[in-house]
Order: sequence, then C-alpha cells, then structure tokens
Amino acid sequence: FLHKLRDEAKFDSLEALTAQIARDVSDAKAHHAALRVQMAD
Repeated sequence: FLHKLRDEAKFDSLEALTAQIARDVSDAKAHHAALRVQMAD
C-alpha cells in the first residue's frame, strides 16, 4: 500500500458503508493525483 485511507470501522447501515466507500474512493483518487504531481516535478 502507498497510503492508508483510514482505520477499520464497523457501519450501522449499508448506506453508511456505501457513503464511506465513496469517500475512500475520492480520497484515494486525490492522493494518487497528488503523488503524480509530485513525481512530475
């Protein structure tokens, strides 16, 4: 792994899990984009 998104968590509902997965995807994309910019410099 290049970057840890978050610690393990339990979710009260499928909706809460789905929302967290969406945030994780967004965070991973942002981290990847920042890493690409760093490597280009």
